[in-house]
Amino acid sequence: MSSQVQTALVAAVVSVIVLLVGEGFSRMRASRVKRETARDIYSKYTDPLASSATSLFWRLREILEDKHGGFFLKHRQHHTAYEYYKATSTLYRIGALLGWLQAIRRELIFLPRDESKKFTDLENYIQDLESALADGGHVEVTRVRSLMLLWDISSIPEIKIRDAGTSLDWVLDRELHALGVATMATLQDEDALKICRTASRTITDVFGVADISEAVLRKTVARASQYLSVREAWVYRDWQAAIGDIMLSELMENVRRYQVIGYRRFEQMCQSGSDEERIWLSRLHDAIDELDVHADQGKDARIGQLREVYKRLSRIVIALDGGDLRNSRISRATLDEAKRVAG
Repeated sequence: MSSQVQTALVAAVVSVIVLLVGEGFSRMRASRVKRETARDIYSKYTDPLASSATSLFWRLREILEDKHGGFFLKHRQHHTAYEYYKATSTLYRIGALLGWLQAIRRELIFLPRDESKKFTDLENYIQDLESALADGGHVEVTRVRSLMLLWDISSIPEIKIRDAGTSLDWVLDRELHALGVATMATLQDEDALKICRTASRTITDVFGVADISEAVLRKTVARASQYLSVREAWVYRDWQAAIGDIMLSELMENVRRYQVIGYRRFEQMCQSGSDEERIWLSRLHDAIDELDVHADQGKDARIGQLREVYKRLSRIVIALDGGDLRNSRISRATLDEAKRVAG
């Protein structure tokens, strides 16, 4: 091979190497820019997110820990302007938090996930909060276990109990809808017995055991109706995103792309918003309307749901503080309370 050919080959190989190295550096630089962009977006939303989380945290503290807290949630219709304000502002604070979380998701949708512990912890706590609002599987299992004890059913694998809970939840919703009621508490005896029959068949079919006798069903209908009357109002994850969307307005030429609407606009939406807006807001209403946080939690799963939201929100507050006393966005009083609630 001539020296000229060798020189040409070496030059070609060097060019390819330079090209590949350059491409590698370009990709690394692009990846670094995307990570920095993601962190920049987080930083832009951290202040309003911290403010929103703090505001909701203190309202939940008032509702759940004060002796007469949450009195303004006990009724759907409010008799004083103060009660109406407190209930509506509670809805607003929940909606505002969902709005800020949705804004962050929208801005980060095409960017890589920040793997640093600070942001990973915050994301995990946010997911825990969303789960507290959305997931009622434990209530379904508790309901089935209570009926198993009542009807003397034993030795059933856990997975079948969960399956029975899911099936029973679906059947119960369908039966109540057909009768035009929200819970069994308002049903006449025969209608209650009919639903208990359907519930028992649903459970025994999943378990593969003998049907519950008519005599046992009639004897236990009152207690079974109580177990089947637990009130629930889960705000599913896609619902949370949709509620977050209606809470947002888009900004033009600002440091952030999104802004959560103010209380004035929210109250206007509650009173005279579009049909679509009011449908999504009704999902929030269902979670807190006619809620007595000091009542029997066994009859209203929303009490435990709200307490779990409160606890998980406290962890978000702590994560947003970041342990930086001098530059923290969280006040010392809020941080101390959040740590106490988080346990």
